[in-house]
Amino acid sequence: MKIYQVFEHPEYGRKAVKEGFSWPAFFFGFLWALCKKLWLLALTYFLLKISLRVLLPILFGPYSNASERGFLLFVLALFPVVLGFYGNHWVGARLVRKGYSMKGRLNASNRRDAIEKSKDIDEEDVPTLSFGRRFSPIAFGCFYILLSTLAGATLAAYYIPSPAMLDTLKINDRIFVNRFAYAFSEPKVGDIVVFWVPRNIPNYDPDKPIWVKRIVGVGGDTVSIVENQLRVNGEPVLE
Repeated sequence: MKIYQVFEHPEYGRKAVKEGFSWPAFFFGFLWALCKKLWLLALTYFLLKISLRVLLPILFGPYSNASERGFLLFVLALFPVVLGFYGNHWVGARLVRKGYSMKGRLNASNRRDAIEKSKDIDEEDVPTLSFGRRFSPIAFGCFYILLSTLAGATLAAYYIPSPAMLDTLKINDRIFVNRFAYAFSEPKVGDIVVFWVPRNIPNYDPDKPIWVKRIVGVGGDTVSIVENQLRVNGEPVLE
C-alpha cells in the first residue's frame, strides 16, 4: 500500500498525489514534468541538462581532469535524485495554486482507489511511511550519485582521430580509459596508454594535447630508431 494526499476542488473534484519518492520522476524527469504540466520545471530541467552536457565540457576543455569530470557527473546525477524526492511535492503544490485544498492522507493501492477511499477519511487516523519506504530511496539516491561520480572520475572516453595506431586502433574508434590503471601496477610493454603531451617537446601542437600510444619500452630500456627501424635494447621491433 502507498500513502496518497487527496486534494479537492469545488469545480474539478478530487485528485490524489502519492507521497514519498517518485520513481517516474527519477527515470523520466523531463517527460514526467511535461506530463504533470510542470512547465517551468520541465524548461529548467531541460536547460540545465543542455548547459551541463554542452557548456561545461567546453569550459573545462575536451580533456578535463578527474575532479572536473567527477563534478560534472555529480551534478548530472543529482538532478534525477532531486526530482525523485521532490516531484510529488511539486505536483501537490501545483494543485494548491490551481485552487485545490488538501482533504487528507490515506493508504491506497493507486490514485483511483485513494479518491474512492477519501470519502470516508478519518482525520485522526493519518498513515505514516514505514522506515524502509522512507529511507530506502535516500540510500538508493546516495548510491546512485556516488556511483555516477566515481564513474566520471575514474573513467574517460576518447576517440581515435588519426591512423597512427593502425592496425590496433582505427580512425574514429572509441576507447575507455581507466584513470587508476597504474595505481597498483606498473606499465608493461604493449599497453595502450593515454597521456598529456609535454609542452616542451619539438613541434608541440596545442590542438592535440593528448596522445594515444602503445608502450614499447619501460624504465631501463633503451629505445632508438636506426634507419627508420624501431629498436629496443638494440633489438629491432617488427610490429
